[in-house]
Amino acid sequence: MWLETRIGETLLLVGFLMLAGVLWFVVVPAGIPVSRMAAGATLTPRSLPYAVAAAIAVLCALRLAMLWLRAPRDEGATPAPAAGAGESRHPFRLAIIVALCLIYGHSLIPLAGFYLSSMLLLAVVALLLGERRWPYLLLVPPGLALAVYLLFERGFMIRLPKGAIMSAWPLI
Repeated sequence: MWLETRIGETLLLVGFLMLAGVLWFVVVPAGIPVSRMAAGATLTPRSLPYAVAAAIAVLCALRLAMLWLRAPRDEGATPAPAAGAGESRHPFRLAIIVALCLIYGHSLIPLAGFYLSSMLLLAVVALLLGERRWPYLLLVPPGLALAVYLLFERGFMIRLPKGAIMSAWPLI
């Protein structure tokens, strides 16, 4: 496949870099008007698209540097299969994850609220995908929920659903 070659991957990355440039210089300025912000808000409607464009550009540039600074490999050689390739401990894992996401959106958010249900979903999906390190399972979901809280509730001043259980608590 052409993408497995250094030139193919370079062309793809350069295309993504150009896409990030078009997003930064054309799409965002032309498509998202500068509007008044809510009192106390620190981010504008353009902040997230600019952050996405910057992340795309930085990651593509890093990958290009990694690609061209390493020693060249034999382009004709077939890459070795990844460890465990072809093995599936659970053939319906994707279907289970999709079902969990549907339950999450339909039932869990209205009941437990966005943050609590998101932490639970992230931990369960990580377990299904093979993560077994308990510190990660216990720290990453609350950390991501905190990051979303700070970005949306504090930065954008957008309230996310609290759910029936969390609304009953007077402190939250």
